[in-house]
Amino acid sequence: RRGINTIIRKADAAGVKVILLTPFPFDAVAAGKKGSLAQEGGELPAGFKAIYPDYDKVLERYSKWILKQGERVSKVVDIRTPITDYLEEKRKEDRDFALSSDGVHMNAEGQVLTGKVLLKAWGLPEKVAFPEGYYELVRARMGVLRDGWLAHVGHKRPMNKKPPTLEEAFATAAELEEKINAKLGAVAGPATP
Repeated sequence: RRGINTIIRKADAAGVKVILLTPFPFDAVAAGKKGSLAQEGGELPAGFKAIYPDYDKVLERYSKWILKQGERVSKVVDIRTPITDYLEEKRKEDRDFALSSDGVHMNAEGQVLTGKVLLKAWGLPEKVAFPEGYYELVRARMGVLRDGWLAHVGHKRPMNKKPPTLEEAFATAAELEEKINAKLGAVAGPATP
């Protein structure tokens, strides 16, 4: 809560709009199958190697708080409820069904479901046809900005290549943005923060 309050305060001061999302549910069934649940009554080991079995109750409480922040931000989107409902419905047919291999990170089906929830919340159509090569350019832009920001904040993520500086990442992203906009037939400015 303290972190979200800080983000809202700083975003307001900078004139930036904030959209909050409720968190994904934690799937103890999937985590248990992977062996990443902490043992009942045992201590959690350091380094996040095990997860509290009832962690979803924490996320549920946090989600309720997020949903109450609507007057403080531009929009609040509840992604947790539709994903939880979908998971429960699928488990009626297949008790082993999962949207995550580790209970935390959504798989491809979970990501598609999340995208649909976001598009609906923003009043956008669920299916949009993009020109050939569009997704590759968007992924490349996202990747270069991710790597630039990770390097900038000092993240020691193992990489096969030297990450770009933030300035290099912005320059490359701007070039990719021009190509993206050309594919879309749109005219827009460079991709800078």
